[in-house]
Amino acid sequence: MILYLDSSAFIKNYIREPGREEVMMLMEQAAIIAAHELALVEISAAFERAYREQRLDAEQLRQVHAEFNEDWSLTLVIATSDRLLVDAVRLVRQFPLKAYDAMHLAAAHALKQENHHAEMIFACFDGQLNRAARQSGLKIPEALT
Repeated sequence: MILYLDSSAFIKNYIREPGREEVMMLMEQAAIIAAHELALVEISAAFERAYREQRLDAEQLRQVHAEFNEDWSLTLVIATSDRLLVDAVRLVRQFPLKAYDAMHLAAAHALKQENHHAEMIFACFDGQLNRAARQSGLKIPEALT
């Protein structure tokens, strides 16, 4: 199974939040974990925000960055391309999505098209993005809806 993680799902592997167990279970089951390159910046920014809000101390911040960097090196990273940008524009015209959410959805669609025979799951904790993903044909885990 291919697991596409948007940033809201990916980060739960490092910060204790509701949904963490579900994401960790999905990650254990996945043969491939994929994400759009934007997740690198989004997740790093979320770690820094958690530190500023004192939800992480300095040692925990160092540790989550190190763990994430190790996992990121094993992640199938989908890069922005002209095709992805065109699809993201189509998606924001079709669904009420934020720009980065549209990029994640476009990346997941591209991944699904390239691996059309493989089972693929889209994991996200944003209701609007989940609705758009489901309506556009992606599989969303029941536990995340």
